[in-house]
Amino acid sequence: MKIKYAAASVLLVLGCAGVVQASSLHGDFNGDPIVNVIAGGKKLLVEDVPAVIREGRTLVPLYLLKQAGVDVKWDADNYNVELTLPDPSQSFSGNLKKMNEQAKEHEAGNVRLTYNEYGPYLQVDLKKANDSNKDNDRILALSKFLIDSTAETLVIDIIHLDDVAGRVIVRKADALEFHNKKLEDYKFVSKWERATVEKWKSGYVPNKPPEPETPQAQYPGMACREMIAAYDARVREAVANYNRNNPNNPQGLEQYIEDFKKGMNTVLKEANCGLLE
Repeated sequence: MKIKYAAASVLLVLGCAGVVQASSLHGDFNGDPIVNVIAGGKKLLVEDVPAVIREGRTLVPLYLLKQAGVDVKWDADNYNVELTLPDPSQSFSGNLKKMNEQAKEHEAGNVRLTYNEYGPYLQVDLKKANDSNKDNDRILALSKFLIDSTAETLVIDIIHLDDVAGRVIVRKADALEFHNKKLEDYKFVSKWERATVEKWKSGYVPNKPPEPETPQAQYPGMACREMIAAYDARVREAVANYNRNNPNNPQGLEQYIEDFKKGMNTVLKEANCGLLE
């Protein structure tokens, strides 16, 4: 992917930053606070002019971007800078080769990066063992692939008799917690999602973001139950009062009750008691 734009300097404007804090951390350059530039967890090496904050904007010399894999070409005649950004799929191909070599140690293989409308996810074939604990141990090891990947999801195809017998889906956030020793192995295993082949064929998407949960009416605790009971008594009283005061307009009773219910729902919501059906 290439980007062209006119430029009168060799600095690239990236964004805003806090001047006082940056200055106190890394010092100044010609009166401007210095900013460290980090790519892939590694601090880029400053050769001469560092990245700085000027007038509330962060300016990064283009030569630093070269260290991050960006191809930079300067057109002095037209004062244009042409940037060619690295292709993540190409840079990741080397990782895939390494992963396939490591997968063999766990009777797995065919590690590949798959794309759909929700982004990339990793897939790997794992030969099914006769022992489920052994399968889990292998998946624990394979989950490390997510840490070196741009994907957020790992799909392990369990192969039995040369066919897919089932699938296990592992999320990157869970894998990071486990490999950083913030999550015990049994808890990590419990977070895996297991999908049958039938479920997969029905249109299941492994990396689809979860749907927002629909609030359901819940009435926990004695206080909420008392509030519901009080509402029931009040609505009966309200119906009786309405009928006494409006004997010639029975059609308006339904709207009257609906308005009354809205007011009660507001009270219940504030008390975290859910809503009335």
